[in-house]
Amino acid sequence: MKNLIFAVVTIVLSACSSTSDYSEIKDLNGAEAPYTDYVQSQELMELENVEDFILWDYMILDNQHVTLSERNKKSYMVELEESCKNMVFAKRIGIYQREKEVLNKGDQIIRVGNENEGCFITRIYKLNRVQLEQLSHMNVSRRSNTSINSPERF
Repeated sequence: MKNLIFAVVTIVLSACSSTSDYSEIKDLNGAEAPYTDYVQSQELMELENVEDFILWDYMILDNQHVTLSERNKKSYMVELEESCKNMVFAKRIGIYQREKEVLNKGDQIIRVGNENEGCFITRIYKLNRVQLEQLSHMNVSRRSNTSINSPERF
């Protein structure tokens, strides 16, 4: 009986010591290279702002990249500051817009929840429907807004 308990304890301890700390998080944090490469390969046009912007849908690609869609089906990919953390774990997001119905560089994507942490938008790129679809297939761990009719407004 003692040998059995010793074997179980040894297996559990060896299993715990062999797991890497937050390997999934580390992979998600380092996942921005494919999207940066995509921007370059597609020669996406960088915008200073987007007029008449009211968020309708979004897709979190990784900690630094989020796609945003309007009611009229226009889509954009925004790049967030490099220090942005844990965006991939956001259950909902909102946008803090400095100007009403205008999306600007410097506006914030806010993770709605206990902390309401925000990340500043550093770049905005215009997407067509094909590009949005391609981006949605690049990362299967993405999160999208599928359960609300209108996003949180700040």
